[in-house]
Amino acid sequence: MQEQITQRTLARLDPEGTGKRYFVYGSNPVGLGIEVSAKGKASYFIETRIKGRRSATRRKLGSVDLMSLSEAQALAKALLGDAAKGVDFRYASDDEEIAPDTVGYALEQHLKEKRHNLRENTIRDYQKTFNNCFSDWRTLPLQQLTKQRVKDRYLELRDAGKSSDYINKAFRNLSSTLSYHDIEPNPIRVLKQKGLRQAGKARDRFLSQDEVVEIMQHHSTGSRHLSDGSTRAPKNTRVFLFFMLTGLRKEEVLGMRWRDITDGYFTITGDLTKNKKAHKMPLIGSLKTLVGERGADDDKVFGYTPSAYRTAKDKFLEASKMDHFTTHDFRRTFSEHLNLCGYSELDIAVANNQSSSTVTGKHYLGGALAKASLQVRMLSDLQNQFSFYFHGDSNSSNPQKAPDKWEETAFADPIDEMTDEELTAYAEDQISKIDDPLF
Repeated sequence: MQEQITQRTLARLDPEGTGKRYFVYGSNPVGLGIEVSAKGKASYFIETRIKGRRSATRRKLGSVDLMSLSEAQALAKALLGDAAKGVDFRYASDDEEIAPDTVGYALEQHLKEKRHNLRENTIRDYQKTFNNCFSDWRTLPLQQLTKQRVKDRYLELRDAGKSSDYINKAFRNLSSTLSYHDIEPNPIRVLKQKGLRQAGKARDRFLSQDEVVEIMQHHSTGSRHLSDGSTRAPKNTRVFLFFMLTGLRKEEVLGMRWRDITDGYFTITGDLTKNKKAHKMPLIGSLKTLVGERGADDDKVFGYTPSAYRTAKDKFLEASKMDHFTTHDFRRTFSEHLNLCGYSELDIAVANNQSSSTVTGKHYLGGALAKASLQVRMLSDLQNQFSFYFHGDSNSSNPQKAPDKWEETAFADPIDEMTDEELTAYAEDQISKIDDPLF
């Protein structure tokens, strides 16, 4: 039912919400209305039939809190006039996308509309940094997010003791949200313009030879021999060694399920990898021992939730008295020690499932032909290297690559002229021959 929308109409809108969405249809002009959300958020809209179309079309005009009734009426009359001429007011050439009303709603829209292209961890990271640093901005109108407000908040967070890296990440996430909605000028840029951002120290930590040996010793001495003749290794060192021997990220390993392990390979699915590309690796040598007995397809291979893993790592550090390390330090350990084995930056990038930045690399050198064979060589060489650390002179500051049968026999034949099928068969044959070199 239509009614004359007046200031009294606006005054009786319930700002707390009724728990149910409802509409107020106006008669001045006909087609102008107010939509009130279940939580009490009120917005002007127009709804009318565009000439040449059968059904009515609706378009949001703006928040009742940010747009006066007279402004809404003037805009509605102009757009209704366009509709009478057959102009689709949703796509008018002079019509810019309407920005979200508040900072919080801008974040919600950003994450909702890009959910198909963002990893769940990325979405959680956006939400967490926003809640930790900008929770009071959730209802702040975008027009009030000024450069001065941004500067003040940056200094507040810095004085509160938050790390520079974390503060920079929080503002970087917020800047990405504002850029998604074409907010110009982007107020976050003031931090760079004024030189306020403090550059965090880039992490370059990786585990040394002695630290690798220490984890291996904890793994070996903590293993228990069961009555059925099998051995049960400590759960925490199993996953630590798996990280070091594969170079995978935390979410990729903790999210791996038994259904992802088939035919001598394990696959990190695209929903877990950072670049959304599935990453397939051979389950060779010590890796077979580290994953343990096969469980149900839907069970996680290592059985850790992120919080349980964090607790286990903290307890291990406390008990072992080792210098603090992060899970990403294992990834650098993998890369550094592969480099020590003689592998190139490009080889290590393939093993790390890192996307190429060149057109040729992206579209023509995916590595499907030689990747399996390269991975077998790299993973077995790395395991031999760690085995040399463990069984050899762990005090050596310049360890040499231990000689092994792989260099002499396993890859003596050239692979350059092999077909895809021959390479796959060749790699699978090598996998079947590998024993556990570590334990």
